[in-house]
Amino acid sequence: MPYAIREDGSFIMRSDDYQPEEGEALYDDVPQWAYDAQEAIRLREKQMVDEVEWQATEMSLIANQLTAIEDEDPTALPGTSKEWRDYRVKIRAWVDGAPDFPDSAHRPVRPA
Repeated sequence: MPYAIREDGSFIMRSDDYQPEEGEALYDDVPQWAYDAQEAIRLREKQMVDEVEWQATEMSLIANQLTAIEDEDPTALPGTSKEWRDYRVKIRAWVDGAPDFPDSAHRPVRPA
């Protein structure tokens, strides 16, 4: 039985008389590129979940930092109130569609 494989690598076994839909091709065996495409999708989805979780953690940290700065808390991390607010804007912009998202190597950097 052939496999109907889409351009994104998704595939499903079909009957021998199946006529492919637009964007599909029939293969006797699933080619490696289809498995690779599915793995790339799975990896990107996991990276996106990780980045959303990181973003939530950073937003909480930023709120605490701004409060610490306002209170002149000596345990506050380095950075001015403006630097932390600017960082918050960058964190809010770190979403799907942003350049290099969800590559964690390109995350916004905390004030130093």
